[in-house]
Amino acid sequence: MALTYRQLTLEDAPTYQALRLEALKTFPGNFANSYEVESKETLGFFEGVVENTVVDGVFDGEDLIGCSVFFIMWPNHPKETHKGMVAGMFVKPEYQGKGIAKKLMERVFDVAERRCQQLHLALYSSNVGAYAMYKNLGFHEYGREPDGLCVDGKYFDKVWMCKKL
Repeated sequence: MALTYRQLTLEDAPTYQALRLEALKTFPGNFANSYEVESKETLGFFEGVVENTVVDGVFDGEDLIGCSVFFIMWPNHPKETHKGMVAGMFVKPEYQGKGIAKKLMERVFDVAERRCQQLHLALYSSNVGAYAMYKNLGFHEYGREPDGLCVDGKYFDKVWMCKKL
């Protein structure tokens, strides 16, 4: 399996849109937004994400099979520009368990270390595998919102994690 990792460009926005919608549909308990909401967004919305954040992707040939999003949490608040955020991490199910998400996170670290001192993320208690990976990468839990997500009447805690860079 020869995989290629690179930052996405505006030309990749349609492919990113398709992967993001697949993630929301496949794992509704792992993301704050829903397929129903984001599937109504225009391509321009996804172009904005690619243009205004660092979206890193992993490709198997021409197929985008995973991605991560990094941004500075409060770019207009000088006292808080030391904090970055990871969001929208996803690897297609058939590629999970092969170290791809870890490699995506290592790429996030490379970018984040030049721009901030702390890296934050939020995930839901339904995503046990991701929680274990983030712990292994040095993140620690610093907060938990009980019942922070409701999917089809089932509740999941929202877990906040941080890593000092």
